[in-house]
Amino acid sequence: MLQHLQNWFERMLGVARLEREMHQQAWEIYQHRELPATLQLPACWRRQSRVRLSR
Repeated sequence: MLQHLQNWFERMLGVARLEREMHQQAWEIYQHRELPATLQLPACWRRQSRVRLSR
């Protein structure tokens, strides 16, 4: 039982370590890239409204 818990705990740490390494790698790749001005606004603010108020 204790060995099973130990294995589970090691898997959890392994996943966390892998995620941290992937995040670090992505940060190194994308840290210096500047987003175009059109992408600075959220997409929901850039879209045209579908609802028209006409009476």
